[in-house]
Amino acid sequence: MKFLGLPIKKIINLYGDNISSREIAKNFNCSQNTILRILKNNNIPRKSNSEGKLKGKYKPTKKELEKLYWGDNLSTVEIGKKFGFNNGTIRRWMIKHGISRKPLSESKFKVKLSKEELKKLYIDQKLSTNKIAKMLNTDIEYVRRKLIFYGIERRDNIETVTVKVDLKLCKNMAYILGVMKGDGGLVNNNVSLCVTDKGFAENFLNALKEIGFNANMSNRVKKEEPQHKEKWHVWGSSKNFAIWYKNLTIEHIENIISKNAEYVKEFIRGFYESEGHHSKKEHIDISNSNLNLLLLVQKLLINFGIMSNIYGPYYNKKNPKWKPMYNLGINKFDAFHFFCTISPIIKFKHNVWCNTYLNIIRKISKKFKNILGFKNDIKINLISSEEMKSLLNYSPIKDTIKSEIPFVSSNEPFTIYTCVETLKEITKNLNKSERNLFMGGAIIHELYHGLINNSFGNSFKEKQKEEEYIIKEMREKFPEQRRILDTLII
Repeated sequence: MKFLGLPIKKIINLYGDNISSREIAKNFNCSQNTILRILKNNNIPRKSNSEGKLKGKYKPTKKELEKLYWGDNLSTVEIGKKFGFNNGTIRRWMIKHGISRKPLSESKFKVKLSKEELKKLYIDQKLSTNKIAKMLNTDIEYVRRKLIFYGIERRDNIETVTVKVDLKLCKNMAYILGVMKGDGGLVNNNVSLCVTDKGFAENFLNALKEIGFNANMSNRVKKEEPQHKEKWHVWGSSKNFAIWYKNLTIEHIENIISKNAEYVKEFIRGFYESEGHHSKKEHIDISNSNLNLLLLVQKLLINFGIMSNIYGPYYNKKNPKWKPMYNLGINKFDAFHFFCTISPIIKFKHNVWCNTYLNIIRKISKKFKNILGFKNDIKINLISSEEMKSLLNYSPIKDTIKSEIPFVSSNEPFTIYTCVETLKEITKNLNKSERNLFMGGAIIHELYHGLINNSFGNSFKEKQKEEEYIIKEMREKFPEQRRILDTLII
C-alpha cells in the first residue's frame, strides 16, 4: 500500500524520538491508523501504553537503576525526581527488571528507635506518628511499623486530635442537627459544611465550637474559574458525635427536640438555612429527598400554627438514578409568621417580608374598621425601630404601657404607624394565632383613639382617662385580643 505525500522515514524517526502516533498524525493531517500502518509495514514495533506516556522523558535502564539505588544509595523518591517520574513508577520498573529492594531497616532515612524511646514519645507525650516522624527526620510508615514490631497498641486517631463533644441537647445542638439533615455531611467521623454564604458558615462554626468541637473554617475559591461563587468550608472531627449521630433516627430527633420549643425553632432554622428558599412571590419552599424528614418539619411547624403542604415526588430527567425530591411549601401569610418565629439569618428577603406584613395590617384594619363603624380612611405607614421609639417617647401615655408596642396612630388624616422588627421581637414566643390576635388588638386600640377624637370631639382632657376607657371597652367587646395585649403590653 502506498502512502502518497507522507515522508515515511521522517515518521519513523519521529516515532523513535518518543513522539506518539497520535501526535504524528496531527502533524501530517492524517488519521492515527495511517501512521500505525506505516510503522507496521516497516517492521517498527509498536510501543506499550506506559512507553507512550513517557512523552520525551528518558527511561533509565536496568544498570542505571541498580547504580543509582544500590551504588549511590538513592531512594525511589529521589530517583523519580531525577528523571521526572513518581516513586511508584520507579518501583514498578525495579520489579520488572528484578532489582531487589532494601529492607526497611536499611533505608537511608531510618533511625534507631528503641521501644522505651517510642513509648515515651507516643504514650507519655501523646505525640502523633506524623510528629514523631518529623522530629526524627524519618517517614511515618517506619514509625507505624515500629509500633507494630514493639507491640505498642495504637491510639484512636480521632481521640488524639479532638476532644469529646457534649452530646447534651441544647439550642446549638438542635441547630447543628437541622443543618446536618440538610447541607451538612458526615464522612469518617468528620462533620463538614461547604456553602457560599459566609454568615451561615460562621454561624455553624460557632455552634460546633459551643458544644466542644475543635472546628475550623477555610475559604475555597478557584482562581482559574473566577465566575464561580466563593465558598466557605467548615469542618470538625468527633468520634463520639459521629457514633451518636449515625444512630439517630427521625423518630429519635422528634422525641428529643419536642421537649423544648426553642430546640424546635433552632432545628427548623438549621434545616431551612440548608434546604429552604424565600421566593419573590413571598412564599417559602423547603426541598429534600427524605419525605419523612419533611413530614416531621411540617408537624413541628403546626405547633406554631404555621400551615404547609408537601408536593412531589419530582424526578430528575437528566439523572433518573437520583432520588426523587419532595417540596414543603408555605404560603406568603404563613411565611410571614415563619420568619417572625424561626428568625433565619439567611434566605430571607426583608422587603418581601415587610410587604406581606403591610398586607396583613391592611386586612385586619379593614375588618375592624367595619366592625367599629370607623368612617375615616386609614393610612398605614411602615417605620423603623428608631422612628418608633421616637414616636413612643413623644406619647403622653408612655408610662402606662411598655415602650416597645409596635403601633402608634395620629389624626388628620388618620394614620397607623407600625414597626415590623419591633413586632417580631415582641411576639417571637407567640404562635401564629396569638400573633394575629396581638396585631388585631393593637389596631383596635388605635382605632378607638381615632373614634374618641372624631366622635367625642376629644372629650377626655387627660390621656390617662382616655386610655382607661379604651381598655375597659376592649375587655368587654374584644376579650381575646385584649387578653394578649394585657399579657404583652400592660
